[in-house]
Amino acid sequence: MNLSATRVKALREPGRYSDGDGLHLFISKTGGKSWVQRMTIGGRRRDIGLGGYPAVSLSQARNRASDNREAVGNGSHTLGWIQTIERHAFPKIGNKHIDTISRSDLNVDDSTTPTTLTISNA
Repeated sequence: MNLSATRVKALREPGRYSDGDGLHLFISKTGGKSWVQRMTIGGRRRDIGLGGYPAVSLSQARNRASDNREAVGNGSHTLGWIQTIERHAFPKIGNKHIDTISRSDLNVDDSTTPTTLTISNA
């Protein structure tokens, strides 16, 4: 059964609620709501986080899920990695060129992290 914006807002019971086409609203025991898309990529089932509700609306979650299906259909297997970078790295580094990003831009604790970052195109 497809969800509606009104139903998403009203739901309180912990569990997983399907909107169809692999899109689910998860409600935690503490009441937090998040969107997850279940897909098969490279023959393996994957759950892809699409963001928390209400920051990500039902309409936005549907659009993200559609974009993901299209990307995977076109052979893009880097989807989860790209979304992680968009959500977590871009807000911290903005439009900086990669050569100008420093550890302080990322709030990295030098005592607990490696000193080298390796980026591979493989």
